[in-house]
Amino acid sequence: MMIIGTILFYKKAQPIKERQSWLPAEIKARDKKLEGTLGEEVAKLVLKAIKR
Repeated sequence: MMIIGTILFYKKAQPIKERQSWLPAEIKARDKKLEGTLGEEVAKLVLKAIKR
C-alpha cells in the first residue's frame, strides 16, 4: 500500500506542482532527473530503507 500510495500521489500531484509559479525551478527539475521509471525509483527507496 505504501508503494502504490506513493506512486498515485506523485502522478496526481505533478500537474498541480507544475502550475505553481512560486516553486523554484530546482524543485520542478527534480522530476526530470529521475532515472528509470517512477516504480523503479520508489522500489529503490523502499529497499534502501529496509536495508538499514
